[in-house]
Amino acid sequence: MNTRRFMVWVIFCLILLLGVSGCATTSEKSSKTIQQMSKEELKSRLEDPSLVILDVRRPQDWKKSGRKIKGAIQENPYKFDNWYARYPKARMFLLY
Repeated sequence: MNTRRFMVWVIFCLILLLGVSGCATTSEKSSKTIQQMSKEELKSRLEDPSLVILDVRRPQDWKKSGRKIKGAIQENPYKFDNWYARYPKARMFLLY
């Protein structure tokens, strides 16, 4: 992946995470920090229709893996420009 595309991908992920940081955790943290979601919180929110789970592992890693989150959408991180605009900004996104 070229450097520019990679930087655009990283910036997009940061913007998404910053935009939903208030939703991703129950603690009162600054909206300028990236929030992590615990495994337990994720399990409790798997049926939440406002949560969009994006599996952004490299395609070869995704294919080899036996571990996939049910309902996660696999997106190729190398083709970020092709898919990022499909997702509404009003939803919460979990990228892994």
